[in-house]
Amino acid sequence: MIAFLFPGQGAQTPGFLHRLSGAAAHPAIAKIYAEASDALGQHVLELDSADALASTVAVQVTLVVAGVAATRALADEGIAPEVVAGLSVGAYGAAVASGAIAFDDALRLVRLRARLMEDAYPHGYGMLAVLGV
Repeated sequence: MIAFLFPGQGAQTPGFLHRLSGAAAHPAIAKIYAEASDALGQHVLELDSADALASTVAVQVTLVVAGVAATRALADEGIAPEVVAGLSVGAYGAAVASGAIAFDDALRLVRLRARLMEDAYPHGYGMLAVLGV
């Protein structure tokens, strides 16, 4: 069984979209970047610098773009998932990979979701795990 897992916020690193497009040099990746840039009205490669990734919006959008780009590149090589799953914002990449939502719609939803999250807590937030309750 082939499963594709899509990560949530925290999996990003500065330059990760550039590395994905440079290392793979795959036409599907360039096509996804162009589709994403058109849908967002901004070139996605502007969103993976360290400064840009200080924004929740940039982080969440680029994670979806990277996941879908990798999925499409693998599909072009004949590798398709039987199962997809995503953690938090990764659920959007999984939804695109499964065909449940169009890529451009997912990007617009993720951008809105991230803006709302960022507006609610622009800084001074963190993560918390509660165990054994």
